[in-house]
Amino acid sequence: MPARPRSSLALVRPVAALVTALLVGGVALTAPAAADETAGPALTLSVTADGLAAGGSADEPAVLGTSPASAALSVVVTNTGTEAVSGLDVSTTVVRNGSVGEPVCDQDRSAVVEPGAVVRCAVTVSGVVAGRLHEDISTATARTVPGDAEVSAVTPFYATSVDGSVTVGDRVWLDSDGDGRQDDGEPGLAGVRLTVTGPDGLAVPVVDALGQVRGPQTTAPDGTYAFTGLAPLPDGGRYTVAVDPTSTTLDGLVPTLSGVGDPSSDSSTGSATSSALEPGAQDLSLDFGFVPSPVTPPPPAMATVALTVDASPEPAVVGTTITVKGTVRRAGKAFAATTVPEHADDGSASWTKVATVRSSTKGTLSATTKAVRTGSYRLRYAGDPTTEAGVSPADHVEVRLAVVRLTISAPSSVTKGRAVKVTGSIKREGKGYKAGTTLEFRGSGDDGWRRVKAVRSSSKGALSVSVTPSGSGDYRYRYAGSTTTGAATSGADHVVVKPKPPAKPKPKTYKNCTALTKVYPHGVGRSGAKDKGGDVTDFVRDTKTYDLNKKSDRDKDGIACER
Repeated sequence: MPARPRSSLALVRPVAALVTALLVGGVALTAPAAADETAGPALTLSVTADGLAAGGSADEPAVLGTSPASAALSVVVTNTGTEAVSGLDVSTTVVRNGSVGEPVCDQDRSAVVEPGAVVRCAVTVSGVVAGRLHEDISTATARTVPGDAEVSAVTPFYATSVDGSVTVGDRVWLDSDGDGRQDDGEPGLAGVRLTVTGPDGLAVPVVDALGQVRGPQTTAPDGTYAFTGLAPLPDGGRYTVAVDPTSTTLDGLVPTLSGVGDPSSDSSTGSATSSALEPGAQDLSLDFGFVPSPVTPPPPAMATVALTVDASPEPAVVGTTITVKGTVRRAGKAFAATTVPEHADDGSASWTKVATVRSSTKGTLSATTKAVRTGSYRLRYAGDPTTEAGVSPADHVEVRLAVVRLTISAPSSVTKGRAVKVTGSIKREGKGYKAGTTLEFRGSGDDGWRRVKAVRSSSKGALSVSVTPSGSGDYRYRYAGSTTTGAATSGADHVVVKPKPPAKPKPKTYKNCTALTKVYPHGVGRSGAKDKGGDVTDFVRDTKTYDLNKKSDRDKDGIACER
């Protein structure tokens, strides 16, 4: 917005220029300060509390309801001055008795509040207990726009509440005749500890009418007790009183019969729940009777059980079968019983059921399971009325991936442009394995391997593929592995690629050996011919050319012009 011209009178802004007010039930209870006669900034602050027409003074506090009480306050700030303000900050602070929440206003703190504008804030006051005065103070501060001069307003609020507490309790006694009723002359039990919870026995702290958590109580010498000053519960809520069975007074005693006769003189077992109580009401029918504990003979001695377990094979391959064998003996003798083999992964304290197996009359048992993860196996017996439960020592089994081994074989050399057959094998745990592999090649002087083609082995694990090398280098087979089988790579086999030999001249007749040996330096002969002298072996074997130059074969050994 455009800058507002600053009034020359706005330089004098004493706090006394503010007006504070309390608005209760729509009626403003104002307490104007001695306002400066000079026009300038001013705020008016008012409070509305649940529509109650009181609260502006300690002599006339607002009555908020039954203790502990709460109410919604409305704090209204009005710019009653002649200048706009911004940075409005509203706070409410408790002086005594209760608590308040943070004010929530309908306008952002950074907004500009024009003269005559109103900002409304909501704040909750709670925990106002009877017998004490509640006091809080609301404060509003802001700064002029322009000028940045502070202006503020303060107003108090007073309230109280009505005492409407309730009482629950009665008596803990020794039921001498064991009939479940309180009879004349039956003594009370002193020093019994009791707790109160609510509503309906839920384990939540009970807060009395003064906002204090009610702790346990102990019975008086005559066995009586009472939880007084409890806050009424909404929606028909009920309090529950429970006996602490660990109280020393109750040693050797057990609850008597419950629910016998009139509720005012009968007994409850363990805990008792009150009726729904209106404010100011009481329920003194929560009684607890006890009788001496009956003598119980000691239980017969339990037989002990001994278990053993053996899991195999060790190690095991993922997905294969593990056999869990065991024995069960009771009091040193073979025992036919239902047992549970269990498994725990390495590093885990949690045991998982593998199966349910009944041992034979000889006390032996066997179960099978799939090998999944490394861990331990044990045997557990749950026990029976005459036999103690038992657990065997654990037997550890390593579970691993199956081992694969690959081989490769390729010719040591090949003429460039010719194909070679690369063979090999793949075995899993020593047996031929049908699986997909990859043939890879690394050229001489290269660092990395590249894929040539996918090769699937036969059912017996044989590998074979024909490829045409682009140059000298190494070949190998690689298996990528699976969820049950480890990856593997064969060794490398080197292949040398030789250049192609020069093309042979076309067969022709040469004039003499001088002309022939210019093309065939060591002569030319039939396929399979041998030099009579035995010295010449590197002549060219070309039957057609020999036949055309047979006249130059002086020693008739099938080789013309050998030398």
